[in-house]
Amino acid sequence: MSSLIVLLPSADAQKVDTRGLDAMPMLFALLDRSGQTMRTGHAPLAELPRALTTVLVVAARDTLLLKVNLPPVTGPRLKRVLPNVVEEHLIQDAQQSHIAVGPDTDPQGKRCAAIVEREWFAGLIDRFAAAGHRRLRAVPLIHCIPVPDAQIAPQPAHENVERREQTTAVAGDASFGLEEDEATPEPNSAEANTDLAASALIVRHGVRSCGHDGRKVGNDSHIDDTPGDPMIDASRPSIGDGDEPIEIAVRQGVTGFGMTIRAAQLDTTIAELAKRQPLAVYSLAFEASAEHGHGHVSTTAFPLAALTLPWPTLARDALACRFDLCQFEFANSGRSRAGAGGLKPWRIAIGFVAATLIVSLVAVNVQWFQLRHRRDALNAQMTELVKTAFPDATVILDPHAQMVTGLARLRSAAGELSANDFPVLAAGLSRALGAIPSSAIAGLDYNGGNALDVTFKPGTTVDNDGLTRRLAAQGLSAQEDNGKWSIRSAPR
Repeated sequence: MSSLIVLLPSADAQKVDTRGLDAMPMLFALLDRSGQTMRTGHAPLAELPRALTTVLVVAARDTLLLKVNLPPVTGPRLKRVLPNVVEEHLIQDAQQSHIAVGPDTDPQGKRCAAIVEREWFAGLIDRFAAAGHRRLRAVPLIHCIPVPDAQIAPQPAHENVERREQTTAVAGDASFGLEEDEATPEPNSAEANTDLAASALIVRHGVRSCGHDGRKVGNDSHIDDTPGDPMIDASRPSIGDGDEPIEIAVRQGVTGFGMTIRAAQLDTTIAELAKRQPLAVYSLAFEASAEHGHGHVSTTAFPLAALTLPWPTLARDALACRFDLCQFEFANSGRSRAGAGGLKPWRIAIGFVAATLIVSLVAVNVQWFQLRHRRDALNAQMTELVKTAFPDATVILDPHAQMVTGLARLRSAAGELSANDFPVLAAGLSRALGAIPSSAIAGLDYNGGNALDVTFKPGTTVDNDGLTRRLAAQGLSAQEDNGKWSIRSAPR
């Protein structure tokens, strides 16, 4: 059972890129069932490897995380009350947003709510589903960032003095040009002065990195054929183009915020964020070089020592994240529809139907062979009886009919009346007349065949249905045609 983890670019980056999401190379990691890395690299949507489960890591700029008090309801009722709970934190209409609720509750009874734009999120899910990724999960990037202890969080030496002097938020200062998402609120002063350590993750989608095969991977192509320079460390981001956009995701407990800045503003931004609270700075490395507890401190252009966070480690944290944004109508059960995945989801059902048809056909054929065998045995037995009763019969085609004919000849030869003889038919007619007087009969015609023709005098009232029923009780059948009745023995 494999899992595919994909790091999504922010919605703004998708709009700026003229290629669109389908052609944008996205960072991915393919993990086996034990969590070991099988493949990593960049690939557009159509060329991502297939896996049993696909986990989408949503950028911090695209998710607004809030702590909210929720009533004790679930399912559709919870979905109806969520817009009313978060509408005061939103600029746009809450009905246009998709709201997901975290699985855990803090000691104050609050739960984490994640808010994303519904139309954008629905299009994202539909594109991945159309590409063949049927089992989808989406997790916020902020919840995949490790939470450091306050004691080990890197801090500059002058932090204590600076934190006493700084009493207001600086992330929105125009001098630093931070391009923070409008839907993401800045931390307030109360949060800024707490001793709770925060984590900041620097994501540079434009940096070239080394893949597992030692070749450089970039956004413009999947794999560059130029061999990697051994002096280049993928875990050491260096400041290059000052206009290069860099994404920063800041985690503060279960909440956080994201922003996009220019490379030239990175050092100042990190320094200002560190003045507000203890801050551990991680730089996303595209080559696995360390785990959570063994990240080495590298020399970077940051004013603070940055810990490298290997992409496979972040991918494993995303796989273990319990906060799934695909809730309500975006859950796998809600997205499933007949024929959406072709015949693959129906393989087991089709197999059962095919097996049932095969078993039914075999059973019908076996029963047909058994019945044919019984028929042949009965025909052989009847043929033997006919030969025994009528030794002069040389050719026997229908044993039953020949036996009936032979018995009728024997009865006639013995003087026994048959059912179609005139006395038998006349006696049955006399008993079936009922209220019709015998003097009303105009004539009887028996031509020596199997029928007795009866004609009633004109003006005689005859109850056709009643006469037919009475004749049937005598073992006779009758047909009436223009006042003429043909009476014969009823077939048995």
